[in-house]
Amino acid sequence: MTYLQFLLVIHVLGAIVGFGSTYAFAFFPQEGDRLEPRVRTTLADVSYKITSRFSVPVTFFTQPITGALMIFETGRNRDFFSHTWLRIALTLYLVVIAIFAFVAFPDSRHEYEMTREGRTPDPNYRPRGNAKVYGPLLGVLITAIAILMVWKPGD
Repeated sequence: MTYLQFLLVIHVLGAIVGFGSTYAFAFFPQEGDRLEPRVRTTLADVSYKITSRFSVPVTFFTQPITGALMIFETGRNRDFFSHTWLRIALTLYLVVIAIFAFVAFPDSRHEYEMTREGRTPDPNYRPRGNAKVYGPLLGVLITAIAILMVWKPGD
C-alpha cells in the first residue's frame, strides 16, 4: 500500500465514521415534537455522543489533515487554483465547519444538557438555528463534497 493509498483509506473511513451517522440526525424528532422524556433524553444523548466523539475529531482533525496531505502528495498544491473542483469542495467544507461549530454542535450540547438530571443548562440559551433546516443542509453539503472528491470534474 502506498502512502497516498493509506491517506485515502483514512480519509474515506473518516468521512464514513464522522459524517455517515449524522445523516440520520435530520430525521430525529425536533424540540417542538412531542416525545416521552426518556425518548428525548436518549435521542439527545445519542446525538451529542456521536457528535462529540466521532464528528468533532473527524471534522476538525482527520479530514483536514489527511486532505491536506493528499493535496501535497498528489502535487495539487502546485497550481492549486487551477483545480476548481477542489476549491469548491474546500469552500463547501468551510461552510460545513461553520454550521457545525457555530450552530449544530452548540444546539446539540444544549439539548443534551437540558435532558440530563443534575445539569443546569444555560437559561438564556437560544437555539442557534432550525435543526430541520441545517440538518438536511449539512447532508446536502457533505454529499456535494463527496461527489466533487470522487468525480473531480475538469481534472
